[in-house]
Amino acid sequence: MSTSKSSWLDSYRLQITDNIEARAQWHVPENARNPLRQPPANYKVTASSSGDASDNNTDSNDDEGEADSEADSDDDDASSTPQKPVAKRLKTNPPPEPLASTTSSSKKPVTKNFAKSIPSWSDDGQAVDALDQVAQEIKQLSGNLGNLRVQVAGSCGQNHVLAQQLHTLQTQSTEDAKVAKLATEVAGRTAHMAADKTSEKLRIQEAENQRLREKVLESNTSRKYEFSIKQIQEVQIVELKSTIADMQKAEKAREQEASRDYRAKVDDMNTLQNAHALEAEQHLDTVRENAQEIYGLKLEVTMIDFYKQAAASEKKYAKTLKDALQDQTDHVATQKDAVKKLEAEILAKDQKIKECMEVEARLSEELQKEKKAAMSDVLYHLNDYQGEDLPTDMNTYLLLSYIRYLFCCFFAYLDKS
Repeated sequence: MSTSKSSWLDSYRLQITDNIEARAQWHVPENARNPLRQPPANYKVTASSSGDASDNNTDSNDDEGEADSEADSDDDDASSTPQKPVAKRLKTNPPPEPLASTTSSSKKPVTKNFAKSIPSWSDDGQAVDALDQVAQEIKQLSGNLGNLRVQVAGSCGQNHVLAQQLHTLQTQSTEDAKVAKLATEVAGRTAHMAADKTSEKLRIQEAENQRLREKVLESNTSRKYEFSIKQIQEVQIVELKSTIADMQKAEKAREQEASRDYRAKVDDMNTLQNAHALEAEQHLDTVRENAQEIYGLKLEVTMIDFYKQAAASEKKYAKTLKDALQDQTDHVATQKDAVKKLEAEILAKDQKIKECMEVEARLSEELQKEKKAAMSDVLYHLNDYQGEDLPTDMNTYLLLSYIRYLFCCFFAYLDKS
């Protein structure tokens, strides 16, 4: 599960990098570069009476109307998506805190005689006490296993929350791109409206000139009056040309200002994208730490299962020793009834048996202490190897130690008999 999430996060990281490169290659649209739209090159203002000057700009105005309709449709699409400030979105989605470490801070000294960690018993009372203690230890380990499983489930839930927050960051980047596109389209439409107003003013002036021409032709009073009208028209044409030149200068100034604003917006978006990428890196580090903790918990579960198997083997061996002791007691009773001549020898053997039992009791106490020390050593080794690979020959080492212990018990039993 952690591997699939890591691969998904890596793919999302590559997608964020592609978005950064794509935004770095953005260019200024034509409407933003030339918001006022200069008059067509074939547009001329003349003083002739044909009236062709007002018709030269008809095709260009039709094209501008189609561009306005397309900009309106794009503007409606962009306005249908609600926008949210970036700073507010980052405040509402803070990154989660990492899981607390489950490793214990207390460590005990390591004992090298791990082969003596498995105890032996020679009578019923010691075997029962040892089995009860083993059962209590198994219950305690089972409770610890339940707590570890709860922590694993919590870490999986936090990984799911991190994935949802990464998806939210991707959606926010898309919304920021739509906002930039909408701002560019608004600037283009504003420039287009200003150009339309200028064209309308020129058409009105041309209509006025045409009306004056018709009036001069109808009156036809004198050539002097007609010459004065032409001079007036030429003066008006010069004024219009100067007005057009001023508008072109203003258009260039507005174009430069729009370009500066666009560059500032691109820089802000790149900064925000870098912040998003850094936050995604932090989320990936948190996910890796959670995966390491889960691996350590799995190792602890494996060792608990191994201890359960060892406890079952010890219980079976204790039962075998109990049966053997019962058989030996029956044999001694039969010999007491059958052979009365060997009482002195039997008493000596009884005394020897008592001494052996005292030795066995002392050895049992020592073995019990060794068992407790070995269990603490195992827990210490588990704490040391958490997050790392255990040695591959651990099971082989424990099995050989258990076989060595069985041989020692068998030779001790032969010496007693």
